[in-house]
This record gives sequence, C-alpha cells and structure tokens, in this order.
Amino acid sequence: MLFDCGHSSSIVITTDNTVIGWGQNLYGSIGDGTAIQRQYPVVSLKGNIGSRTITQLACGSYHTVVLAGGLLYSWGLNTQNQLGDGTAVTRYFPVLVYNAGAILGKNITSVAVGGNYNVILTAGLFFVTSYNMFR
Repeated sequence: MLFDCGHSSSIVITTDNTVIGWGQNLYGSIGDGTAIQRQYPVVSLKGNIGSRTITQLACGSYHTVVLAGGLLYSWGLNTQNQLGDGTAVTRYFPVLVYNAGAILGKNITSVAVGGNYNVILTAGLFFVTSYNMFR
C-alpha cells in the first residue's frame, strides 16, 4: 500500500493497484476527472495507466505523480509546467510525463515532488519539471 497527501487532498494506492482519493480536489488532484470536493474516499484513477502496477506515489500542493511500469504519470494543477507533460494545461486525468529530449530512453527509477515541481531520478541523473520543462 502507498499513500501521500497534497495541500488539501489524500491519495492511497491499495495492494490491488486501486487508487483512492479524497479531499478538496482543487484542479483535479485526486484524479477522478473532476474538481469536485470529495469528503469521503472514492476510487479516483481514470486515464491511460492501464494495467501497469504503480510502484511509487508522490503528491505536490495540487498535483499528483505516480511511477507505473517504469513510466511516470501526473495529473492536477499545471500552471507552472509541474506535470512535465510539455503543456501548462491542468489535467483531471493521468497523463504521461513528457518522455523525450533529455529523458528519452532513460529508465526512471524514482520521483520526488515539491509544491509545484517534480524531481525525476534516472540511472545516476536527475531532472526537474517546472517553469522550463526539464532542467
């Protein structure tokens, strides 16, 4: 089981890979496709993760990131490009973190999340997603 908390929402991933979220859900941070406040836990994950097993979870202030099958997915507030998908569009469903340029072909091993950024660790290198995409 994995769990983490953002600014005003919480996410749990159960042993059968079910993602459950609750909280204020501003900007879709629990990943249920809405920005509706959830006072009680709901099965929240929709999107393109499919049957990949989630091995890591991290929550920022208003965004969430999971590592699944060696790929990184994110959703929530994206005004500072913190999702790393190459846009500044808020996402209510998981999207694949931009996998080109500097991280193309790299095996992502871990991720750490701050308020409005992500630090992605690959084999001996790290990358940051934020205002300038990857730094």
